[in-house]
Amino acid sequence: MKKDVFIRRATLADVSDIIDFGNSVLPAVYIPLTSEPYVQDLINTYWTQTAFKTAIEANDTLLFVAVLKEQVVGLAEVQWSSEKAILWKLYVLANLRGTGIGRALIYETLKHLPDEIKWFYTEYLTSNTSAGEFYVAQGFQFDHLEQDESNSNLSYTWVKQDAVSHPARRERLARL
Repeated sequence: MKKDVFIRRATLADVSDIIDFGNSVLPAVYIPLTSEPYVQDLINTYWTQTAFKTAIEANDTLLFVAVLKEQVVGLAEVQWSSEKAILWKLYVLANLRGTGIGRALIYETLKHLPDEIKWFYTEYLTSNTSAGEFYVAQGFQFDHLEQDESNSNLSYTWVKQDAVSHPARRERLARL
């Protein structure tokens, strides 16, 4: 990872910067694969002050930011219940992809998950082949396909990995 990028838990003071980050990243990722209304729906539903405030304050959610020169350049949001955690958001600025930031965000989220988590899931738009390649490179394996409920032309690929044996979890457990 770039040495001047650091990853930390998001705070309420980061919410405006996170929203600005989403407004720049989401159109670039999704408009070529979907449409402007799809992106606007993502922003209006999942990238709001309320959504991020809730995530930061929740007991079952972790939100991490990657920061470069006081600018949010990456984000990871994971939520869990029972033995399963889901990585709902993982984004890195386009010009910084391939530098290890995404991998570092995944590592950090896994390191901080509760001990009872056995499986780590995420999903991506099936047509986003670069996301698929990234997740495979991170050790995720195919789980299932899910059709988009509101758009029959879109589907999501769900992938998972064993959270217990991931090096981040072993590192944390070794310190206990």
